[in-house]
Amino acid sequence: MILVEVEAMLIRKKYQLPLVQKIPDIQFDIGLLRAEVERLSEHWTNIFQANAGLCAAHPELAENNYKHFDQINLTTFDGEEAPLDLEEAREACQKLSSATRNRFGSLGAYRAKTRQRNLVSPALNEHNWHIPLPIYKNSKIEEQITKNFRAKPIRVRLVRLASGKSLSPHIDYCPTYAVRVIVPIATHPDVKNVFWKHEERSEVHLPADGGAYFLNVGFRHSVENHSSIDRLSLMFSLDSQLDIQNL
Repeated sequence: MILVEVEAMLIRKKYQLPLVQKIPDIQFDIGLLRAEVERLSEHWTNIFQANAGLCAAHPELAENNYKHFDQINLTTFDGEEAPLDLEEAREACQKLSSATRNRFGSLGAYRAKTRQRNLVSPALNEHNWHIPLPIYKNSKIEEQITKNFRAKPIRVRLVRLASGKSLSPHIDYCPTYAVRVIVPIATHPDVKNVFWKHEERSEVHLPADGGAYFLNVGFRHSVENHSSIDRLSLMFSLDSQLDIQNL
């Protein structure tokens, strides 16, 4: 008989975790990440095209931000079809969002994604966005993530918020669904991650120091770039709380 030791893992809800915190004992090579951004610079695209399906959870958010919030997908949906142009992607987003809201009534699409994960469209489930794209497979970024984390990374991407712009406040999902991680690559002290808990505003600047930061996206949050440079980050989610047990 083979005995398998299963590591006990504490699963915490959003109120049991900080709004934002640096994950201990993790370090990325920022110079390497900046070189990777340069290598992949031709792949920037708008969030409708990068997130076909996922935008349906927040169609208003996507509509308000697609002109100044860009993305390079590094992993993709395991059932993704041929790429859509911008207007096709926007139309597909609206159709899927409407269908999801009709099915779940007043339940917000983001909450449906969390609570009814196996019932919503597969494209709306971030856990399906785990297939490495050729630009990511065996890359330095994949190597860095694999070295630093034990949980499975999902929806890995590079994101860029234009100078002088802000991301509309929104809620994504409870950390019981997935764990959001961000590694700032290029930033400025005038770039702030903002959270609202019980309507109280909290803001923090996340430096590009090679650290990886847990973001509690179960609370309403935003990013405000009041600087003169674009804010660049590596962003991904983890499929479990395995790597944040010590927060």
